[in-house]
This record gives sequence, structure tokens and C-alpha cells, in this order.
Amino acid sequence: MARALVGCRLRYAVLLWLVCGVALLLAGSKQGLRRDASRRRQQWAEWVADAKDYTESWTHCHGAGGAVWTWDYLTEQHWRAAAGSTLGGGAGSVGHARLEARRTRASADPIHIDLTIRRRPVRSLALVQDEREANSGNVWHRSVHLYGAFVAQQLARRQYGTDAGNVTVFVDCSDDKELGAYRRAGIEWAPGWSMHGAMACQGEAQAEFDAEIGLGSTGSLMWDLAWDTRFGLCAELGRESGLYEAWAAVQRGATDAEGRPVLAGPAPEPDAPPIVCYVDRGPKAKERRVTDVDAVLAMLRRVSPAVRSIYVERHWAEREVLESFYDCAVLFGVHGGGWTNLIYTQPSCMAVEVAPTKWHAGPPSYFANMCALLGRQYEVVEDWTVSMRDEDWEMSGGVLARSEGALHRALTKHAEAKAKPGHAADASPAP
Repeated sequence: MARALVGCRLRYAVLLWLVCGVALLLAGSKQGLRRDASRRRQQWAEWVADAKDYTESWTHCHGAGGAVWTWDYLTEQHWRAAAGSTLGGGAGSVGHARLEARRTRASADPIHIDLTIRRRPVRSLALVQDEREANSGNVWHRSVHLYGAFVAQQLARRQYGTDAGNVTVFVDCSDDKELGAYRRAGIEWAPGWSMHGAMACQGEAQAEFDAEIGLGSTGSLMWDLAWDTRFGLCAELGRESGLYEAWAAVQRGATDAEGRPVLAGPAPEPDAPPIVCYVDRGPKAKERRVTDVDAVLAMLRRVSPAVRSIYVERHWAEREVLESFYDCAVLFGVHGGGWTNLIYTQPSCMAVEVAPTKWHAGPPSYFANMCALLGRQYEVVEDWTVSMRDEDWEMSGGVLARSEGALHRALTKHAEAKAKPGHAADASPAP
């Protein structure tokens, strides 16, 4: 009797365990199905958001906004003459006009240039700086005006036929803060401007030129790259059009504003190891000053045997800047104006930027968008502990480790790009 009772209890226990096991399996399966459904809903929401972003980007970039970065921006449909202008359209008119146009999605504020044509044919052209920041020691701040000058000159050429072989840039020589700092360092003019023409001080002489362009607010154009985190297809349109690359070619000396080659970079050594260039902000930087540079350089040497630290001094001429950046395989460094010098790099150069994201929705987009327009591959390493306004920046720890991984990926991509069939080896522009 006892054995029968024990056997019965065992059978009930086994049955109970089986029932519980099946119940647990069903519950787990149900939870798994719920998780799968939740994951599918999340993926669907992400796909919808991506499709919305793509649609908005396509609409914006194929409208007026995207044209800002293409040669089409220099046509009459995007620019209008303000009230009171006496200069009519076409290559045969004389007079004065304030030409205005809209900017990009990042800002709806208009930009303008002042164009005066005194006589035809136009054999001499004066480019007149309107803002002191055009001579800034910060290469980004200076470059936005250099780009504006290029756009203004190309606009006048295409709409009003100001194809002048004699171009002179007129500078406010009373500017003791910016221009004066260059002259105290032994440089007569702010770097970059001599690529657009001869240099002179503002004064009565500019009235002798057949045509004159007051650069106005064209410097605002490139500022729109700074925080446009949804640049999207605009970059593809701009890269395919080549307007931005044409300006970069002028600045690095491949051609001048009239299409003449004037400055060549050094020819890279064919068998040399890829050079990782560190964009150093220097010890005197007021913001985002790297305090552990030695640790950064040690990490870079683990990545590549060829490391170059570049700190561009104010007294450097265009040739020194070009020779420092021209053969870099990878650019690396923390966010700062020195990154603008990536215009001197070759198409196979990769960029790895460490960007501050504390108190920001995301990293600044200045150089990600520049790389997109120039066709350079770019990767950002975000540091959530540092803001744009912090004085000191210590990169050791997780940020340095993530940077090392990004650099290895960049060097791999650089090698793959160089090894592709039909890849044209980077070469110096023809002198």
C-alpha cells in the first residue's frame, strides 16, 4: 500500500513538473513573441523615420537649398537685384547692383554682394573685403570669407561677364588686430587671399578698376555647414557638381580663380608608410586644449610608424601649410579650426575627428560636411564629457581607446582605396 502511494505521488510529481515545464515554455514563447513584435515595431518606426528624413532631404536638396552647393546656385534664378539697382542682367550692362540670394536650410537669412561695373570690357576686377574676420587667425573663420569671395567672383563672371585677367584683393590695412597680428609675425597678408589675386590696401586705387565686388555677407554661406546635421543628399549634389572642390583647388594652389595652375604640393613617396597627421591645437588654445598630448602621440605611434604633429603657426605661408597636409593618409585630432586645412589633403585621405558632445544634441558638423562635399571619408569619435567651451580636454581612457579603433579602420579603408583596380595614385598638381 505504501509503495503504491509513493508511486502515485511520483507520477503526480512528474506530471506536475511536465505541466509546469510546458507552461514555462509557453510563457517564454509568448514573451519572445512580444519581444519580437516590439523589435519589429521599433524597426518599422526607424524605417519610417529614415524614409521621412530621406524624403525631406531629397525635397530640400533638389530645391533651392541643395543648389547652394552646386554651380547652379550661380544662375539668375537664385539671385535677384535689390531695389535701387542700376545694373541690369547680361554681359553688356554697366552700373551698380546689390545681388541677394537665400542661404541653406540652416539659415533663411539672405546673403548679398555689391557689384559695380564701371566700363566694358572688364579687364580689371577689384575684390573688396567687407569684414575684418576675413583676415582672422582662425583658419575656419578666414576660410568662410575665402569661399564667399570665390562664389562672388564666379557669380559675377557667369552673370555679368567680368572675366578679368587682372584681379586684386583690397584689404582694410587699418585692421591692427587681425591683419596687424600677421604683420607682426612677418606675414604681410592673411594666408589664402593671394590665391585669388594680387593684394593691396583699400583706398582710391580700387576706383580705377573696370569692375568691383564688395564681398558683403557671402562669408555666411560656409557657416551653414557648421550645425546642419541632416546634410543628406545635398552633399552628394555638391560633390557631383564640384563647386566646393573647385574652391578648394584654388586654395591649395592647383589652380587660381582664373583656372591657372600656380602652386604644387610635394609628390608623396610611393613606398612610404601611411602618415597619420595629428591636428594639434597647441598649448595656447583658449578652448578644448588637449592636456595629455604625449598619451595621444603614443597611441598614434601604436597605429602607424609614421606620425606627424601639425600646429599651424600664424606666420606660416601657404606653401608650409600645403606641404604639411598634402601627403597625410589620415587626419586625427579634436574639433577645432585647424581641421579646415583638410582642403589641402588628397582624395584618399581619411578623417577621424574627436568631437565634444556635452550639452549638445550631437557633434558639430563643420568638418563632417566639408568631407562630404570634398569626397573624403570621415568618422567621428564623440566625447560626452567635454563641451565646446571647456578649456582643457583630457583624452586618455575610453575616448583614446575608441579613437585607436577608429584610426585602424581609417587606415584599412585608406589601403583598400589605394588598392582598388583603376585607382589613380595621388599625385602632385601640375605646376
